[in-house]
Amino acid sequence: MHLYLINDGSPAVTAADVQFLQERRPHFTSRPYPINRGKGYALRTGLEQVKERIGLFTDSDFSL
Repeated sequence: MHLYLINDGSPAVTAADVQFLQERRPHFTSRPYPINRGKGYALRTGLEQVKERIGLFTDSDFSL
């Protein structure tokens, strides 16, 4: 399973968070951009990275 993290300008995700995941997940991709452009943009950005047949996504800005 590959984990993609698309950070749309949230200060909640730190460089230490990304490093933590990089060190522990062999299949991890981080794709940050500095300005929040909305959920649709983040979703499209993430889906452009995916090479797997099946994908799941969540929005961590809101409680599940």
